[in-house]
Amino acid sequence: MTRLRAQGRRFAMRIWLMARIARRLTNWKGVWRGYVEEQPIPELHFRSGLRLSHSPGDAPVLLLLEVFADGCYRRHLREPLTGTVLDIGANIGATALDFAWRHPGLEIHCYEPNPRSCGMLRHNVLTNRLERGILIRDVAVGRGPGFMRLNVAAPSIAATAYGHSLSDGAIEVPCIGLEECVARVTKPPVALLKVDAEGAEADILEGAPCEIWTQVRHVALEYHNDLCPDADERCLTVLRRERFKTRRTIAEPGRGLIHAWR
Repeated sequence: MTRLRAQGRRFAMRIWLMARIARRLTNWKGVWRGYVEEQPIPELHFRSGLRLSHSPGDAPVLLLLEVFADGCYRRHLREPLTGTVLDIGANIGATALDFAWRHPGLEIHCYEPNPRSCGMLRHNVLTNRLERGILIRDVAVGRGPGFMRLNVAAPSIAATAYGHSLSDGAIEVPCIGLEECVARVTKPPVALLKVDAEGAEADILEGAPCEIWTQVRHVALEYHNDLCPDADERCLTVLRRERFKTRRTIAEPGRGLIHAWR
């Protein structure tokens, strides 16, 4: 009986997952087939008209579910949004496309140091004709200006300069601090600071001078304690010091999301 219940739960989960994909994609059958059979997944064709291309090593279905379906970076936002989104760790552009489609008046600054991911990001922005509102910078963001060693041998969503990242697949990339990112904003305020930097999150926040935080309305970041010890507490310390309200959501031990707002 226990085995039958487990099989029933797995079947129900599979149907639920398939329905979520079908609700958002016109070519959901091909995407679902590739996903469950672990075969190449086609370009995602959204019912909204957006298209998301990807390369081997990317995670298009995960991005579909987390960014577009769950809206993981949209929680606690007050609408209408005006100003600029800073997308640090833009990967292949899922977050940028989601916000550009939902809020056409926003300016979005994407920071992505992985050359392969940045190339696909540019492709997705051009394919969706969003180049007027999305600016792309192929640099890393960290504690301050300089360089960092980035491991690009891992899947693109896991490219990191932290933890056990120095390997044969590591490359040196230029790095700037959050202060410079905010200084480049020509359409204030920073409506959302989104950070998915695989371990760099604490250094990014701690390296920013106090005065830049008056320009930031919302923050949504992923923390990775396995790559950077106590990253969540370090980030929360900065945000609470700057009088943000905060909420932490645990996804798995040592990893999760922090949302902050005023």
